[in-house]
Amino acid sequence: MESDRDERDIIYEATYDAVWDVAKRLGYILALVVIALIALQGVVFAVAVADGIAIIIGILALAVMLTSLHRLGKVLNLY
Repeated sequence: MESDRDERDIIYEATYDAVWDVAKRLGYILALVVIALIALQGVVFAVAVADGIAIIIGILALAVMLTSLHRLGKVLNLY
């Protein structure tokens, strides 16, 4: 009777330890996945901001180019 109880306690403790170990590892993996997703979101946001800035700079460069061509046309009496 006593040995059955000891055996069940040992099995219970071993099962608990195994489940706890797996849960900890899954928690670590989940934490790493969340950190990776946050980092990826930051990269995507940075790329989007960089694209937005690049588009604005491109529009400004186009405006400067068109203004320069307009002035050049006036200087050369093209119109």
